[in-house]
Amino acid sequence: FGIPYPAAERFQYLLDTYPDYPEKEKVLYHLILAYQQSNRKEEAQKALDRLRTEYPQSHWLAEVPDLKSSGAGK
Repeated sequence: FGIPYPAAERFQYLLDTYPDYPEKEKVLYHLILAYQQSNRKEEAQKALDRLRTEYPQSHWLAEVPDLKSSGAGK
């Protein structure tokens, strides 16, 4: 999805601009990954919390790498 932080900005824009976007669950997952790859651990955690809250049964939750052991940190 491109360079991680600019990709995260695009994903966040999509979520902010289109709150009823049908693939929102998937976008949140990719937002988490983009933040992780940008070493933006706090933002990744917030996105993960949002995914857990809004989609507690999401299959994407099982795909998210462990934030604590990812080596991402800011």
